[in-house]
Amino acid sequence: MPAAPEPSTAGHGTRRRVGVVAALVVIAGVALAGVIGPLGPDSGIGSDRDRDADLPANVDGAAASASQSASAPSPAAPLATGSQTSSPLLVTFDLHPVGPVDPQELRTSRIIGAPEVAPFPTPFDRSLRLSDAAAGVCLELSSPSQGAASSMTLDLYRREAGSGGSLAFGLASTATTPAIGLTLDLVMLEDLDRDAWYRLTVTGEGAAGRLEVTPLDDDRVVLEATLGLDATIAPTATDEACLRSSLPTSGASLFVDNLRVDR
Repeated sequence: MPAAPEPSTAGHGTRRRVGVVAALVVIAGVALAGVIGPLGPDSGIGSDRDRDADLPANVDGAAASASQSASAPSPAAPLATGSQTSSPLLVTFDLHPVGPVDPQELRTSRIIGAPEVAPFPTPFDRSLRLSDAAAGVCLELSSPSQGAASSMTLDLYRREAGSGGSLAFGLASTATTPAIGLTLDLVMLEDLDRDAWYRLTVTGEGAAGRLEVTPLDDDRVVLEATLGLDATIAPTATDEACLRSSLPTSGASLFVDNLRVDR
């Protein structure tokens, strides 16, 4: 009898190859789904909200945390209590180039001495450095007066201020009060921590002025005082406010941040 023909193996080989390819396709699909899943539209990765969350809180002049530490950014000044204006002038220095004050950047009407923007307390949270016998700025106010009194609020750091000296404020006129110049003798701050930021609020009150000092981490008033008049710092224009330091010690300096003017 003739030998029975052996079954062909060609079909089995083809089916095995198809099975292997199909398995590889399934494995590749699972792996790709594992990669795409975390990056999907609902994941939040690369989304606007995550990019916004990574931005420093004080990029636009507002500060990040209420800390007294010299290395921590100072928070933005709140609405001053001495005025009800809806359009205050708030000046921060974070986006200003380090170095001498640029009148175009800060809308100054006058520059006194040689104030400069310093990379302090950090390279990104900068402040205004006032040093030597006389340094300061007069700022242009664009909004008309709406309050009964002018006020100025600022954050102050004085570790390098030396002994003595003063800080003068030129408050703009309002509909009912004239422009006024006031002086703070820095000796009045001697009992405060020289390595901490403090918020100073100065308000004009007729022929005198009122000072309130608070730490940055709470609203507790640690110092209240009446300030004397200083005709040399009174604004010379209707729509300007001025700030000037006078430090008798060579090399001494003050740092100012979050300068706000209300009237």
